[in-house]
Amino acid sequence: MFRFLPGVFFALLAFIAYAFGKRRGFGLAAAFLVTLIPTTVRFLGPSFLVPVALGLTFIPVTLFVLHRLMFDIRGPLVLILIFVSLMFIHPPTLLAVSVISVVHFIFFLPRGEKPQSRVWQSVLALVSLVPIYIYMFFFWAPSAFDFVIKETLNPEAHIALPPIQDAIPKFGYVPIALFIIGAGIIVRRGGRENWALVLSAIVLLAFEQIYPRFYIGPDILYERGWLYTYVMMALLGGVALVEIGRWIQAALRHKQTQATVLSYALVGVIALSALGIGIQSRLSEPYYHVIDEETYKEFLWIKEYMPSQYQIGVLKTDTAWAFAAVTGKFAYTTEVAPNFHEKGRSARAFLHEGAKDTAWLKERGITIVYAPGTIDNSDLIKVHNSFYLLAE
Repeated sequence: MFRFLPGVFFALLAFIAYAFGKRRGFGLAAAFLVTLIPTTVRFLGPSFLVPVALGLTFIPVTLFVLHRLMFDIRGPLVLILIFVSLMFIHPPTLLAVSVISVVHFIFFLPRGEKPQSRVWQSVLALVSLVPIYIYMFFFWAPSAFDFVIKETLNPEAHIALPPIQDAIPKFGYVPIALFIIGAGIIVRRGGRENWALVLSAIVLLAFEQIYPRFYIGPDILYERGWLYTYVMMALLGGVALVEIGRWIQAALRHKQTQATVLSYALVGVIALSALGIGIQSRLSEPYYHVIDEETYKEFLWIKEYMPSQYQIGVLKTDTAWAFAAVTGKFAYTTEVAPNFHEKGRSARAFLHEGAKDTAWLKERGITIVYAPGTIDNSDLIKVHNSFYLLAE
């Protein structure tokens, strides 16, 4: 599952991007650009088997419905199914899809929209969002939903992580340039659908810029938001990639052969440049390197030689993930974000104070301590490099 399903989801995302852009002539370009969406250990991505990887496929599906199926009852019914599915698959993606949908509904609602039935379909889909969020708040996950609301309203409650600094270079400057050009092309063409598409991308991008400055909104949407923004950028970038070739052919319309060769060559160079930079970025991403080789060997020693009665260990919370996976023992607590939970803070304080509090260990049933450096605690026996056992 972890090896093959991410590829399946990624291929599905590319196929749906193609389906969305096919009628407008940029399907292949959009499918190509979405494959450049990066995966990092910070905001995750399509290379991991995580909920957001599947959730990304719902963004072009939602856009397909909004642009193609909102002329009869099929549109709102499919949107309702999408909303309900995302409520269980990945609520942050539901929030992102809700934003995209609401932006489109705003453009569809004013009088003069043709056909008029599209207005009523938009009203129905918009109204359907209300009971879904009410159900989440009161029945499905009230504590989690309440936590997110309080966190959203309190800028001091955000996760203590630095802002994401490298989101643009991770995606690549070539796709970003194509996105800007594509957005300009779409705006120039005009039309409510085009404006809604561009504004949806701008809203997502604006939130990614505003949140780390004012911490307004849910932090989980910020952490995953770049992925949603990348999808929108890829779709609009596909418009530019195709249009650049058309510009060359239009400029050299009296020299058809040269125009065709030059347009394909230029588009090919742009695509290969984006692909080359993207591959280089992927190869340099430290997906699973949370520990170094020396630490890994120490964990292997524990797995082989540590007596079975010693089962629970305490160590740095960001390293504890690997400890449990390699040694087969239990880690007292693990965290991605430092000091996010009380258990993590107490473990950090215990190690920071030199692992002197034997009572703290006994209360929690911890018998293994991993702490590089010297420990001054007569109740702990050093057995291997940085590993200590609690004396019985």
